[in-house]
Amino acid sequence: MYLGEQPIAPIRWHESSVMTNLIKSMGLVATATLAVSAFAGNPHPWAMYRSDMFRTGQSLSPGPDLGVVDWKYFTYGEAPTVSVSNTGQVFLGVTFHEAIWSNEEYFTVLEPTGAIDWRLKVPPYRWGGSQGVFSGPALDSGGNVVINAPLGQLRKYDAQGNLLWFVTGREDVTNNSTPAIDQFDNIFHYQPIFDLSKYTPAGGTTFRAAGSSQSHVAVFTNGDFAIGGVRTNEPHGSVDITYYNSFGTMRWQKTSTNGRNGQVIFGPDNTVYQGSGAYNPDGTVKWGNPSGGHNNALGKNGQYYMDIGALATIRAVNAQTGAQIWQITLPPVGAIQPMAIDSRDRVYVTTTQGYFFVLSPTNGAILVQTRIADEFFSGPVIGLNNRAYAVGQRFGKSYVYSIR
Repeated sequence: MYLGEQPIAPIRWHESSVMTNLIKSMGLVATATLAVSAFAGNPHPWAMYRSDMFRTGQSLSPGPDLGVVDWKYFTYGEAPTVSVSNTGQVFLGVTFHEAIWSNEEYFTVLEPTGAIDWRLKVPPYRWGGSQGVFSGPALDSGGNVVINAPLGQLRKYDAQGNLLWFVTGREDVTNNSTPAIDQFDNIFHYQPIFDLSKYTPAGGTTFRAAGSSQSHVAVFTNGDFAIGGVRTNEPHGSVDITYYNSFGTMRWQKTSTNGRNGQVIFGPDNTVYQGSGAYNPDGTVKWGNPSGGHNNALGKNGQYYMDIGALATIRAVNAQTGAQIWQITLPPVGAIQPMAIDSRDRVYVTTTQGYFFVLSPTNGAILVQTRIADEFFSGPVIGLNNRAYAVGQRFGKSYVYSIR
């Protein structure tokens, strides 16, 4: 771990479009300053991938009702997801600058208007390694942000863009699993081979646990955590879910013939959801067979949502029993991205065909249907002021869209 590193040429743009290059130097940052909970009692509307450390897809805010583009921000690289602060700042992950595979990468934060608030260059991969970082940012209770970066790095910045610390994992493998931050601001981070690590808010390593995954770690309130598996076509058996206790010891695993990389979700009673099924905390099956799609969400209304196949079919079931409540296939045919649920329990969906949908939680009726992009790369992220954000492309160019 490194403290007090000098950031690489922080660049800031203001709404006046005047660009100022600021190079900030930092001394050691006291641990106590990292633990300040300036936002305690006023949580972020969408702090990390799938909103929260449980990965439910729930937002604290109501989503848009119109399906109209408010603004769009051009980005050369695909940002797989964004996070939104309680002041409306939109945090992108690390993306390329000016050209994909440019070997020059930046971390960008947008104002609620879509203007650049601040933008920081991060050290790129050395040529020959994986050049991109396909993961999103995570916000803690103090307004600090944690991101994955090239060179296998995990980096933490304050709300003004000052680098607090970074740790370096494996440079020669991907770094695409979005970190999770728990209610105590501890950070859970997965990187293949380097495995799953837990860090204190100050960047100290609590433990490392072995694991194999193509998804994102989910964390429960008691400190237990779980991660999805690895999908493969080889019929030799693969891990689907690995469940750990709060000390980093594996408690149980579930396997199948071909493996699944579906996202794990924790329910409020510690039920583990994945695919089309649910497990009790001890690993016994609660209902169903957790196979099928990996784009799922869990509502506050006690409904669990899952995608079925590749035909943009969504099924809503009772989260306790698995009994179907409704099912809908969205027009036209196309795969969906991870779903979002707003504070009114409405279900928000984007598709690989560029469509934006709002569904009724009662019966799945389509409340809003509009085509915004040629293709969406991310699911919708619900922020403040009835806004949702999603990343997609139009005429071959990638954008972050603000939708109202």
